[in-house]
Amino acid sequence: MEKNIEITICGISFSITEKGYDLLDNYLKEIKNFYTEENEIVNDIENRIAELFVEKLVGQKKSITEEDVNEVINTLGHPADFDNENSDSIEIDTTTKKIKKHRFYVQWKLLINNAEEF
Repeated sequence: MEKNIEITICGISFSITEKGYDLLDNYLKEIKNFYTEENEIVNDIENRIAELFVEKLVGQKKSITEEDVNEVINTLGHPADFDNENSDSIEIDTTTKKIKKHRFYVQWKLLINNAEEF
């Protein structure tokens, strides 16, 4: 028998196992540390977590398990993954003193690599 905890995410109540809660709590701390000044992003991530939890509670299932939390984390990814997926390069034009920011997406790189094979 596992201990369940009642939590509320984005106004929706969930029953979650203690291990699942610990895992979710650590994940949300990691997200909040990564997005320290961007509350809107944190709120969007919490909304998505709530949506995914609602999808997990189908049929007779009444609580979120550690496995459910792991699946949600794998779906959303860790903040360290966010940095690796998109890389920004900053270029400073010394004549105009303007900063140019370039964003290169992994998908774009894959598309270019695949095009070079032909």
